[in-house]
Amino acid sequence: LLQEPFCKICSSPSKSEMSGGWIRPSSLQNDFCRFCRSTPIYFKRAYAMGLYFKEQTKFSSWSECKLEYIKRYDPPNDLIAAHILQLKKCKDYAKPLGLGMALSIEHRYPELKGVDMIVPLPQHPDSIDKRGHNHAEELSKIIGEHINVSCDNEILRKTKDITMRGKGLNERQESVKGLYAPSVKQLNDETILLIDDLYTTGCNVNECSKILKNIGARVVYVLVAGRDAPEY
Repeated sequence: LLQEPFCKICSSPSKSEMSGGWIRPSSLQNDFCRFCRSTPIYFKRAYAMGLYFKEQTKFSSWSECKLEYIKRYDPPNDLIAAHILQLKKCKDYAKPLGLGMALSIEHRYPELKGVDMIVPLPQHPDSIDKRGHNHAEELSKIIGEHINVSCDNEILRKTKDITMRGKGLNERQESVKGLYAPSVKQLNDETILLIDDLYTTGCNVNECSKILKNIGARVVYVLVAGRDAPEY
């Protein structure tokens, strides 16, 4: 699970979770990371259940990678990453992940119990046809059931079927412009909880938060299953 210290806006971790307790120098200043201090952020705060470590690619086999992975990281982080990867293929993995996120709200982030509405990060219809589901929507359903908050998947839409995978920060910031749009529905000063499976750079959730604020949301919070830890 995500542990202190981390940025109080984007949950960027500044402490290594590697076994042995190695701690790299903190990148936080007054509880905020450098990125959040220098970039317009439209959500109030992004919360994460746990850390997400990218798949190792420098090893000759998966077994070799797995042994190194277990040696360097705690197994629960591997479990979160494995479930997020499988959720892309099978919506049944939304059940354990969504329950974990709901329990995080109940026991770690109780301020999120007071949101008015849950909104999943939208996927393009072509992507949903290929995959068979929107993973963020499946997570939202599970979370909504457990905290008794309604989920609305029609407020936002994705205009193009493109992915951010493999893109750097600058390219993502350009690609996300115009990538999302509102539906005809207007909000009425609601507090929104925006759901996705993974927070990498935050470009997608930040753009969606901007749109939600523009159509009448009072506050937007973000909750993800995994917070990418690229500097670990």
